[in-house]
Amino acid sequence: RGMHRATPLLLCLCGLVSDVNSFSVSPALWNYAGFRGGETAGAVNRAVGFGSVGSHSRSVLRSRTGTCQVAMAEVETSKAEVLANELREELPQLFDINYTPKWDLYEEKVMFIDPLNNFEGIKKYSDTIQLLKDSPLFTGGKMDLHEVKILEASTVFTRWTLAMTCKALPWQPRLLFTGTSKHTLDVQSCLATRHEDTWDSIDDNNPVSLEAVVDLVAQLSPIAPIAAAGVRTLKRAGEEAAPYSVLRRFKENVQVRRYEALDMVQTPRGQVTTATPTTPPTPSSLASDTLFLFFFSLSLSLCLCLVSLSLSLSLSVCLCLCPCPCPCL
Repeated sequence: RGMHRATPLLLCLCGLVSDVNSFSVSPALWNYAGFRGGETAGAVNRAVGFGSVGSHSRSVLRSRTGTCQVAMAEVETSKAEVLANELREELPQLFDINYTPKWDLYEEKVMFIDPLNNFEGIKKYSDTIQLLKDSPLFTGGKMDLHEVKILEASTVFTRWTLAMTCKALPWQPRLLFTGTSKHTLDVQSCLATRHEDTWDSIDDNNPVSLEAVVDLVAQLSPIAPIAAAGVRTLKRAGEEAAPYSVLRRFKENVQVRRYEALDMVQTPRGQVTTATPTTPPTPSSLASDTLFLFFFSLSLSLCLCLVSLSLSLSLSVCLCLCPCPCPCL
């Protein structure tokens, strides 16, 4: 009888000092206390602030399950943030010759996919980075990181611009790629298990993409730098005079650039130059332009005759001696 009197008081005190979402009364306690009737149990429930014991237990279970799911999501997000912060530090200096990449950010069997490659393993991944960083084929690699964000609890998105020089060719073309990467995270190990790249300059990014091969060969050919030099001369290098970075490179070499702050002057004819206005062309400048166009046409004709042989030999050496040359971030 004394237990019967003390138990409601004990339950009320527990209800006052406990969190409603974490306090529940088990049927075993009711039976132990001697509450066989539903009215007495309901009265004590109402005194404590609960409904029926069964409904409250279910609500507490649902509340605890939801809290657990939220906690797990927060843990996964925090792991993705750790990887995102590591990539912010890692990628801009990845192609620095004196920098040692953090290979421990990736699983041993990390899957790498880009428009020219599809392979598995950290060893091949590191060999490809070293090939692009400093090798008999490539040098002067540089990555500009524009954006890093978390898409999902297990996916980190990056946007970048990658440039490198192919020193194996006599004209040493500068290759330029812009695109995005998705790093898939294993929430248990907090390591990247998948790295997938896409290029802005092509539509088909599935390996091995014919568009990617054509894009790579076009940048390796000697025609591109000669044509660019001709355009700069005819335009008097107005748009090339100021430092800039390429944010996007689309088809047909259409580029989105970010220029540093500078003063510019626009002439009535629409020509754009830097701080010094454009002066009218003199006879000597016209003669030099004509001479340049003559040699440009002659050089272009010779290059068209030699480009097929040169590219075939270069690509044969690349495929036989080294992994496929392509940007992998």
